[in-house]
Formats: sequence, structure tokens, C-alpha cells
Amino acid sequence: MRVSVALCTHQGARFVEEQLRSILSQTRPVDEIVVGDDASTDGTLAIVERIATSASVPIVVARHEPALGLVGNFSDAIARTTGD
Repeated sequence: MRVSVALCTHQGARFVEEQLRSILSQTRPVDEIVVGDDASTDGTLAIVERIATSASVPIVVARHEPALGLVGNFSDAIARTTGD
């Protein structure tokens, strides 16, 4: 079974590193993380990209400018996953 995580952000710099580190440290490793970012301007993407460079699994980033909104962002992130 291939496990994907869809993580959506908007101005999430305060929490995104902890979220990603938690996902990456699960007892059952995930196969990919897809981050959908909805037009953040607070450094969220810089944090995600920094973690992605050393992550043991691919972290795919989808940047939305203009923002898609909550439902659109999650729909897009889920559509980009390749897991079961």
C-alpha cells in the first residue's frame, strides 16, 4: 500500500515545520507528502522547501496564486497524490 499525505497551508509558518516533522516521524513511513499552499506570504513555503531538501520522502509543493480557498486547495492537493 502506498501512503500519501495531503497537507494544505495558508499563512502556516508557525505550525508547518512541526506538522511535517510529525508526518515524517510516524511509525509507518509515508511515501509522499503533497503540500498545497494557498498564497502564503509569511515564509511557509521557505520552511517547507528547507525541510524537503533533507526529507526521506518526496515533498511536492503546489503553490496557488491567487488562493483557491479551503475546498479548492484540498481538492487540488488530494488530486496530486499518488497513493492508495
